[in-house]
Amino acid sequence: MDDLIKVPLSADAEQHLIRHLDNRINALQTGLKTLFQTNLPSWRRIYEAQPMEKTRSFPWQNASNLVVPLAGIHCDTLHARVMAALFKTHPLWVAGIVGRFDAESDELRVAWEEFLSYVGIEPDELDLYHVEEAWTAETIRYGTSTVKTPQVEEYEDRCIPAGDGSGSFEIIRETKYKGPQPCKIAFEDFLVPPSAANLAKADIKVHRIRMQKHELMQRRFSQFFDPVKVDAIIKSPDRTSPDFVQQQRERDSGARTSNDGFAEWDVFESWLAWREPNGKSNKSPKITIWYHKKSRTILRAFFNLY
Repeated sequence: MDDLIKVPLSADAEQHLIRHLDNRINALQTGLKTLFQTNLPSWRRIYEAQPMEKTRSFPWQNASNLVVPLAGIHCDTLHARVMAALFKTHPLWVAGIVGRFDAESDELRVAWEEFLSYVGIEPDELDLYHVEEAWTAETIRYGTSTVKTPQVEEYEDRCIPAGDGSGSFEIIRETKYKGPQPCKIAFEDFLVPPSAANLAKADIKVHRIRMQKHELMQRRFSQFFDPVKVDAIIKSPDRTSPDFVQQQRERDSGARTSNDGFAEWDVFESWLAWREPNGKSNKSPKITIWYHKKSRTILRAFFNLY
């Protein structure tokens, strides 16, 4: 991430961009409201075979309320077949050698195939099995799903004692992982214009990232987000209890998030083209922005270089 170029915004240009983000995100949320707040809970209820009434009173009180999980059975059966088709293959990826090579080219190709299979399945690397398991399950249930692959840098800080009995020590930081890290985006957290012919044609794509306080503070201390702006939004959480869909997920797992001290912020990670850099040019490079809509605060913005 050392080569990222910050988008230079004057005060007026920042306010203009904020108004644009507000208008676009509001339009997306309004247009997708029925899908996320009505259809999605209904689909989840059908898949889980939840009855319409907790207790039936017709034709008599406490009449049988059993719902046969036909949708769930068919979805899970198809899910198992798809996962088997994806991962019960060897090699997981097929590598090809392009150009002129000597007799060792086939060994090189096999080595690449084994390497890709290792990093694809290994939980400390790409962990594709668990990512694609959730992705295919959601695709089968709801018709679509989204996977994002950000470039991440994960560190581990360790204490190293001096070893001379003095009690002194040193804290060292080691890179735990650096590279792509695929993750599935929650169905209701990915916003894209319904009129777009396909994802590549969409002029704006938005991922609503639900962050808790410790996640915001971690990005503040690492200066991934502007520390001053994090301090400005920390007193304005978007929720103080899980939303309805999250409560449904927790009921599925038999867990429950305590509302004591619960706070969650919606940070909208947005990809769009914007007039460079302060609206004084006819060029519109693509930029990525992290935006807290409730407080109308841009936490970070940089140019997309790739």
